[in-house]
Amino acid sequence: MPDKDERFYNAKELIAKGRIKTLEDLYKQVPKKIVGEGLNLNPVRFSNVKSNNPGDFKFSEIIKLSELLETDIQIIVSIFIRSMQ
Repeated sequence: MPDKDERFYNAKELIAKGRIKTLEDLYKQVPKKIVGEGLNLNPVRFSNVKSNNPGDFKFSEIIKLSELLETDIQIIVSIFIRSMQ
């Protein structure tokens, strides 16, 4: 597997500072295509469909995103909850 995209590290810092509160905020820092690839999903399908529907994520994908961002799962779940409101 290739090295993790540097933008995940930048996003991790912004999450810790409270500057990323929703998935849209995250996608401004890490493009949808890169997130999809990091989750081992088809990047085109992810960008066009799944990324726009946070309720469609599997819990295993949320866990993987938490690992990619090296951020506590509860914080990532909070980002998803805010994204669905």
